[in-house]
Amino acid sequence: MIHPRRLLERTSADRVLLRSSAIVFAGEVTARLLGFLFSVAAARLLTPSGYGQIAYALAAVAIVTVLTNNAPQGLGRFLARHHGDAPTQATYTTNWLIVIGLMLATSLVLVIPAATWAGLGGAMTAGLIANLLGTVAFQTYREAQKGFGRFWATSFFWILANSLQLVAIVIAAMLGFRSPALFLTIYGLSSVVALGLMSIKAPAALRFSRRLVAWRQVAAIARFVWPVILTGIFYTVWLGADLILLRHLLPHAPIGNYAAARTLILGLSLPLSAINFALGPRMARMAESAVRPYILNLVLLAAAIVVPLSAGAILVGQPLLALTFGDRYAVDSDVFLILVLGQA
Repeated sequence: MIHPRRLLERTSADRVLLRSSAIVFAGEVTARLLGFLFSVAAARLLTPSGYGQIAYALAAVAIVTVLTNNAPQGLGRFLARHHGDAPTQATYTTNWLIVIGLMLATSLVLVIPAATWAGLGGAMTAGLIANLLGTVAFQTYREAQKGFGRFWATSFFWILANSLQLVAIVIAAMLGFRSPALFLTIYGLSSVVALGLMSIKAPAALRFSRRLVAWRQVAAIARFVWPVILTGIFYTVWLGADLILLRHLLPHAPIGNYAAARTLILGLSLPLSAINFALGPRMARMAESAVRPYILNLVLLAAAIVVPLSAGAILVGQPLLALTFGDRYAVDSDVFLILVLGQA
């Protein structure tokens, strides 16, 4: 068994990873806090039923955007692996953008049938399309900046997008517009607006060149991305199936209350998300023989983080839920315990 002090010394030795993780963690804490405030504001500005509609629609969004959400994955690692080799980076960028474009086109074709299956109306369908565009903007920009090692830009972009969506729904509510469909559309378009603003000072440096198009490489990228997309499908089912099943099997269940508790519990994954995001470019440069022991150390570190957080959520989670979302969003203790254990 590896001693905890030895584990800490090994991890501390990698200052590049720690520095990158710290930047990403600080950015993710701020961005996710703003995203959490968006959920709280939406829950308080809407009724529990209205908030349940947004939560259900976002579960549908996760399904509809599974292609666009995962197509850019891996671009950052290839850009990092070929650091300093601009021609190779340009080739990967051009052909990866083709794959992303094809996934976006496929998603746009599927969005109407998916919305019909989910029972979403025309306004909610417009919100789904807005989230498709937002997902492409969000994931592609962050992957590109991660590949170039600009972690501050990935964090600031997320912070900016979440700030815009929070301010927008508050202003809309002050003007008398309190619609789940409007809030869903704002949620999706905030990343598009943030991309436009970030492009002024920190462009993604992604250029499409027709002369660099190589369909053989497009096919190779598609083969690389396909397992990532498949993993994303399974993750999406795990993450959102509960809300979809509640809506279809128990149509009168308080989905908004359940979604509020679920939002609170999702914060347990924050530290691990920061480490994972910064880890990708780092591992792309590592020798294959060094990867396995490195991952083992990180798994032990992850367990040391998750266990105390889960215990704290079980002890004080329910009072914190009522304090944050309001007394209208109470849930049974058994439901809350299952949510904590599932997220852990």
